Amino acid sequence: QRQGLAALAAPGDAEQVASRWSEEWQGRWPSSRREGTGPLEVFSRELSAHLAAFRNASPDTAWGLRHQLRDRLRLRFHQRLLQPLTVFLYLALVLLDLERLRGDLLRRCIFSPGFQVESHGGPLRGQAP
Repeated sequence: QRQGLAALAAPGDAEQVASRWSEEWQGRWPSSRREGTGPLEVFSRELSAHLAAFRNASPDTAWGLRHQLRDRLRLRFHQRLLQPLTVFLYLALVLLDLERLRGDLLRRCIFSPGFQVESHGGPLRGQAP
């Protein structure tokens, strides 16, 4: 609460957390009278549209949707260097990379032959990580 994140900790379902986060984030933008919030609004709408499409997409199209989003973000990142939006584009690209890394690590743990887990949750010595 001291850090201004009380809205995120309010009771509610998981989908409300995303909308509350978005509202809090937009509330911290510079006033709309200043130039520069237009690109942030477009970026916010694009991410919201992607999340809505991703929730309704079939599993076999999920990777394609993420790949398309990454390509659009990467292009805009290179077009908008030295603008405030660049920071958020970069963070979104990092998030997509971390998400892909997490998925790859999970697949490796699940599908590696001979993988066993000790009681504390780490791999046994001599086993695949």
